[in-house]
Amino acid sequence: MNIPIVMTAFGTRGPARATYDHLDGHLRAAFPGHPLHWAYSSRMVRHLNRRSGAAPVPGPQEVLGELAARGHRWAVLQSTHLLCGHEFHRLLTATRKAPLRISIGLPLLTDPVDFDALARILADIATATAPETATVFVGHGTDHPTWMAYPLLQGLLRQIGARHAHIGVLEGRPGIADVLSALSGTGVRKVRLFPLLLVAGNHFHQDLIGTDPESWQSRLQSAGLAVEAVDQGIGLLPRVADLFCRHVREALDVIPSSRE
Repeated sequence: MNIPIVMTAFGTRGPARATYDHLDGHLRAAFPGHPLHWAYSSRMVRHLNRRSGAAPVPGPQEVLGELAARGHRWAVLQSTHLLCGHEFHRLLTATRKAPLRISIGLPLLTDPVDFDALARILADIATATAPETATVFVGHGTDHPTWMAYPLLQGLLRQIGARHAHIGVLEGRPGIADVLSALSGTGVRKVRLFPLLLVAGNHFHQDLIGTDPESWQSRLQSAGLAVEAVDQGIGLLPRVADLFCRHVREALDVIPSSRE
């Protein structure tokens, strides 16, 4: 039997699930013959899906248990987290006693190759705009030590000349005040808000473009800037899907054989 691949996401509801469908198609094309499964790590999202009557999505422990019952001895557990932060470590803890051996596919931003690749992807998005327009990529943020990934991305963008690309986060730094300070005096008149999130879900609709005076769109408009919001997570970018495929491939490569 070929090694199964278990794509593990935090979970989402509604139209944002199209991102997972996109990744699913990309992965199936890249790894033909490997059974592909999805799991949601968020118990709350799984519960809400059940209550709403949506198609149930199991948790990672359930999927791994089913694979073991079918006779599989190995599986790749591929995280769709952006960073090796709190949620990723909770996933590792939750699956530590899985009934089969697991090779972990690491989050999107793990090694220098990942950071360089994502910086170039974001730079290409930012440089495809008018000279007086800045693109602000807004991530979730974290109080985990991996928060430094965001300033690192900002530094890499500057190194490759993407001077109108800015990184911000909803929690921690660089926050909206840091971004407004960076924009001041640059001559920028318009800002494109682009979620640095796998999916453009609740955080996008509430924290980035919500009507609350503290949303990013409201704060930028209060500073005299025109705002265009891009309703698309980075998970819909083919080059981001390629990065996840690289991590899956690396996880498969450490298994003694690509077949069980």
